[in-house]
Amino acid sequence: WRVAWPVQYEPIEIPVVQSYQASSYLEEADVVRAWVDEVLPQRSPDDAEGNLGALGRGLHDAIAYRRREEKGVQSPAQTIALGSGSCRDMATLLMEAARVLGVASRFASGYLHGTASLAGRASTHAWTEVYLPALGWRGLDPTIGAAIGLHHVVTGVSQHPRGVMPISGTFQRGLGAFQSMQVQVETRVLADGEDGTIAAPESPPLARESGTARLS
Repeated sequence: WRVAWPVQYEPIEIPVVQSYQASSYLEEADVVRAWVDEVLPQRSPDDAEGNLGALGRGLHDAIAYRRREEKGVQSPAQTIALGSGSCRDMATLLMEAARVLGVASRFASGYLHGTASLAGRASTHAWTEVYLPALGWRGLDPTIGAAIGLHHVVTGVSQHPRGVMPISGTFQRGLGAFQSMQVQVETRVLADGEDGTIAAPESPPLARESGTARLS
């Protein structure tokens, strides 16, 4: 199953994919397009999925991972200029890069199952999903430079990163009454057949130790 490049969507799909093709950072589209031309100068005319995979690997090689505790995401132009970013920054850049190429894409948030989640100290993770005719949604994780697998556990997707931000709220009490809050994510791997499930495979080695970057 190969999809020709550039990607062409069927008329019946256009009303759905249009919102995922529209740039969330329209004022930076030219910067992103110029960056894409540097990272992906050669594109196969008969393998759209291969081209996008190469784009994800190129982003992984060009942008250094940097854990950030600050809220929100860097804009694509900021990530390009700095040459570094968190998993959510990389996912945002890849999403916008796919869009300037005419490919519908969205931001995905969840967890990357591995040693950290088994130890109960996992952080949320972010990656990108692209939509291809006949193939559907395909996940690409630029933080590790590979396609997503069963070790990626998605909890939300959105046309814009702010659509899947972590839960937030307010605490109404006397000033200084709220001290702190801690949240842990724990994973229990089920044995084959337990509760009708199949045990998750072991995670492949990550290209970067910080593959489970925190999404603040």
